[in-house]
Amino acid sequence: MRKFLWVAAGALLAATASAAPRGYLTTAPELARIRERAAVGVEPYRSAVRDTIAYAAKARLPAPDQGRVACSASRTPVYATAGAPVVYAWALAYHLTQEKAYAAKVHDAIRDLQLVTALEAGDCPLTMGRHIPDWIRAADLIDDDWNDTGKRAFQDWLATVIYPSLATKYRRGNNWGAVITNAGQYIADYLYGRQDLKLDGRSPAAAYSLMRQTALDRMNGVIWDQCGQGVSMIRPDGGIPEEIRRSTTCDDTHIEQGSAAHHYLEGYLAGTVSQAELCLRRGDRSLYDNVNPNGRGSIRKAIDFVLDRASWEKQPTLMVAARYYRDPRMLAGARRPASDQGESHDYINQFTSLTHDFTENETPPAPPVTALPR
Repeated sequence: MRKFLWVAAGALLAATASAAPRGYLTTAPELARIRERAAVGVEPYRSAVRDTIAYAAKARLPAPDQGRVACSASRTPVYATAGAPVVYAWALAYHLTQEKAYAAKVHDAIRDLQLVTALEAGDCPLTMGRHIPDWIRAADLIDDDWNDTGKRAFQDWLATVIYPSLATKYRRGNNWGAVITNAGQYIADYLYGRQDLKLDGRSPAAAYSLMRQTALDRMNGVIWDQCGQGVSMIRPDGGIPEEIRRSTTCDDTHIEQGSAAHHYLEGYLAGTVSQAELCLRRGDRSLYDNVNPNGRGSIRKAIDFVLDRASWEKQPTLMVAARYYRDPRMLAGARRPASDQGESHDYINQFTSLTHDFTENETPPAPPVTALPR
């Protein structure tokens, strides 16, 4: 009988270990502080809160996709792609307005997302890699208003429908791999306490470590696509050969504004910065601070490589990096009016003018840390 009680207690612990919110690009306490500063007219908080609430109030979801779906870059399935910023905005608005109706919208949206029961091959790893993190961020922000059954159903769906698709392409050496390992680590983190679930045969904890290490391997040149061993990496000058080759050659040092190389360099960094921020919020600065003795592997150098040659287009990503590195040029680039044309749109990091910008005279605090269980 005593043994049975211990087993039952262990099962209960496994079922509830992931019950608390995790914290991704922001948390409820951080949003409460932003809301308070906005209420007394402090910029940029006032404008960011106003704009986010206005977006959330007007935003509408497309009809849900159902059954087995195919993917086309970041356009289809429409509900998962176009719905990602909508559901995340609603989750932010829930905290900014304290209106429970926004949390209910998030519940319903995530329930309908799960009407997709299978993914085709093709672009689905890239598409879901770009957009699923927003759905996880939204779910995490309404954690206090969600019953455990709904959360567990979403976690089950991530493990059985989304992660298997990501697992087919996570070792790509280019922007595909960068956004996929970010999404894979997000899923592993969100499922961290679910000892009953497997991610491509691994525990969530093991999958988390795998996706983190794969990102570092990509940055350091251990994995590659077209440019080859010892070439594909973030170079000592900050160039990323696997993306530069899309316009010229692997060893080029020149990029044109708006070129394929420019778009994909920023796409690679959007996924990598998002993953670095997740690690930071788990007490791990290794991705942000990574640099080899020979100078390769540095996110900061890669950002500088782009900024030395072009105007940054994915402003939300640059805002996240600017807050960490406290870099005036990054911050100025992030505050420049953003383009919303084609590949310049930032699919991976959204609403960071709300969550990461700060006043001119402010030294923003480090984000809160949710430590991983040992």
